[in-house]
Amino acid sequence: MLARCFGQSKESREADASLEKITRNLINRIDVVESVEGGELQEHIRTAVDTQRGEFVLIIGNKGAGKSTFIDRFFRLVLEKQLRDRCLVIRIDLADSDGNIETIVDWLFDKLKDTIEVALFGNRPPTYEELQGIFFSEYERWLVGEHKHLYERDKMAFKEKFGAYIADLVDEHPDKYVRRLLRDSIKSRKRMPCVVFDNTDHFPQKFQEHVFQFAQSIHRSNFSFVICPITDRTIWQLSKSGPLQSYDTTAFYLPVPSTKDVLEKRVSYLKERIDQGADKDKGTYVLTKGLRLSIDDLNAFAACIDDVFVKTDYVSRTVGWLSNHDIRRSLNIAKRIVTSPIVSMEDLVKTYISERKLAVPMMRIQQALIFGDHSQFNQEASDYILNVFTVHADQITSPLAKLAILRVLMDKEKQAGNAEHTYMSLQDIQNYFEPCGLSHSAVRRHATELLKYRLIEPYDPTDQGVQEEQRLRLTHSGHIHYEFALGNDVYVSSMALTTGMRRHDAVMKLREIRSKKMVRADWIALNREFIEYVLDEDKRFLVIPELPAYDGQKTLRGDLSHVWHASVFSQPAAV
Repeated sequence: MLARCFGQSKESREADASLEKITRNLINRIDVVESVEGGELQEHIRTAVDTQRGEFVLIIGNKGAGKSTFIDRFFRLVLEKQLRDRCLVIRIDLADSDGNIETIVDWLFDKLKDTIEVALFGNRPPTYEELQGIFFSEYERWLVGEHKHLYERDKMAFKEKFGAYIADLVDEHPDKYVRRLLRDSIKSRKRMPCVVFDNTDHFPQKFQEHVFQFAQSIHRSNFSFVICPITDRTIWQLSKSGPLQSYDTTAFYLPVPSTKDVLEKRVSYLKERIDQGADKDKGTYVLTKGLRLSIDDLNAFAACIDDVFVKTDYVSRTVGWLSNHDIRRSLNIAKRIVTSPIVSMEDLVKTYISERKLAVPMMRIQQALIFGDHSQFNQEASDYILNVFTVHADQITSPLAKLAILRVLMDKEKQAGNAEHTYMSLQDIQNYFEPCGLSHSAVRRHATELLKYRLIEPYDPTDQGVQEEQRLRLTHSGHIHYEFALGNDVYVSSMALTTGMRRHDAVMKLREIRSKKMVRADWIALNREFIEYVLDEDKRFLVIPELPAYDGQKTLRGDLSHVWHASVFSQPAAV
């Protein structure tokens, strides 16, 4: 299913930005993989087979770009049969290792030994004759050299001694055994080893360096085609100070497909399986939260997913931007919506089956996205949505601090001529807000929270925290959160009901409104009162200088006042 549903997309702007960043920091040639056919990779394999020189390839892509699926799909479905038959595909999943640097080399050789044996001999162990062929050079040396007389005197004892020698070598020196297996694949079977070291990016940089050097040793000691799927985060780490500087590699960048394309592929696959009559004899699918679907319901389920995510551009765009185009995170957000009790997928399925008009109110989808499994927004239970209006009890400042940081990075992005110039150092951000009355420590604290929820990202993707010299830029998630604050009434009302407030009168106003039946006008009033409180608090703590560089900050506050009909906005005055 994953192979069939692989997103076949062109580069997006995000891919262009990432590609530019990689190109600036690597001396290796970077090509873009056409994910439709993988022609570039196929041509490299053909050349490697024909020239008998091998190749070391990096498949670079963001987390969730489908690197593992791309490689699996490539060898099974894309690579032409004539070439595929000449390859011995060996995949080592590093996610199965314990991540111990001290033992990773032994683990890799053991894993390679078992995997290659299965690829060469199936589910049976190699026979004595096959082992004799693999170690024929040693066998021949014994025959005419050190053990010649034993062979002439007792052939069976000779064979037993040679068998014991192989058994000891396999157990005590798996590295030699692995290299002999690879050589046998090439010399005797005329099949080129294609070794894939997958999921190395799950581990720290030093671990990745060990695996990379191990992969290089395999490549340099045997004619082979070695593939390492790797993230842009990892490529950055290895290129700065790691072994990548010492080896020649061929790198391909795998663009990230849009969330809409990914979901559309999966819905189409599900419909195709239903049309083919697949899984007829199976009873019921049990999904998350106890949602049960019979086979008869699957068509309806597919139609509902299609209606919610594929046909509604706003939803698929929002999901994609919230996840920063990470496919895994996008699918998790989509699942969060589908399994939310607010959407009630079971009711939608029943509606479709009864041939009534299928209509999913946008407000419900937005609530499912923001609330998840809860009846209201819960920050601790949300990995994707951040309340941008919160302040810290031990460091009270403007509730617009987070939005203000997003705005200055947005202005920087608009002024930039290329991706390199969209970044701004934390120190520059701190200096920018110092005349406004926002302390360096407050900027740093809010930036840390924005970084944690991926509304901003560092230039060096290996950075986990924030430092003053660190360069930061706005992400797609940051953009969509800014949009939420300035136009999504479900988001603003959700934050209004869960944000800590300093003034008792403001709290009582919101409680009075919330005690009503809550028609549309009441929700509008709730949002207006909350934004008036936010803007009033902002005026108490911050002063926006009368300089052109701060026009974006004035625009932020003016837009908030205008969109939510708040009455308190005026040119901030000194506290």
